[in-house]
Amino acid sequence: MNPGGRYRAHVQARGAETGVSLSATTGNQGKCAAWLNGVYLGANGNGARTFTIPAGALRPNADNVLAVLVENMGHNQDWLHNDSHKEPRGLTSASLVGCGTAALAWKIQGNLGGEDLADPVRGPLNNGGLFGERAGWSLPGYPDRDWAKTTLPATEPTPGVSRYRTDFHLNVPPGPETSIGLRITDDPKRKYRLQIFVNGWNIGRYINDVGPQRVFVIPTGLLRTRGSNTLAVASWGDDDGTGGLGQVSLVNLQ
Repeated sequence: MNPGGRYRAHVQARGAETGVSLSATTGNQGKCAAWLNGVYLGANGNGARTFTIPAGALRPNADNVLAVLVENMGHNQDWLHNDSHKEPRGLTSASLVGCGTAALAWKIQGNLGGEDLADPVRGPLNNGGLFGERAGWSLPGYPDRDWAKTTLPATEPTPGVSRYRTDFHLNVPPGPETSIGLRITDDPKRKYRLQIFVNGWNIGRYINDVGPQRVFVIPTGLLRTRGSNTLAVASWGDDDGTGGLGQVSLVNLQ
């Protein structure tokens, strides 16, 4: 998610490891989730947590891959002048429980293309650390014909990140007086968070069980007021199986 980060570590397991201890500094309502060899371990908010390794997830005497996804909520405001805005953000420590001194060898991946940006128009700050953003899933024109069709509201019982895409057509008079917003409507008991892209531009992020913002203004310059537009959403569902996406609609803000 944006701002966020994807981390991967390799470790030679010995077979006695029982858990993964992670510490992430995300700020209020941030999130950190972990997978070991593709097996989901769980999620946590700001702070530290030890995740139990499920039976069969560990590969003794072999290379194991730990993947961590972190979304932070930005830096603090410094209202009290106590330098709280300097707190770090992201994954701050990680270790395996029961492995002694076995080291984690980390790798990090930056934006697609490095200094030669794949999307020089929107720039590197438009995206976060999700794979789909690097693959162009949020951009208009991406070939999504093989994606499964769905209807909203949709539920994703498996924790993790899902992607939704649709096209919508407008035929409204162009000009600065055109004001259109995007509304998310859903039961606030469902726990998921969104990154929202219109024609490839990131217009905001949304946390369904937190709110309070449920209508996002779409800047007029991003819309094709006479033609086709692309809406792409990345949805990160929580551990309780209520992830997915609620009803999405366009609203007239004039």
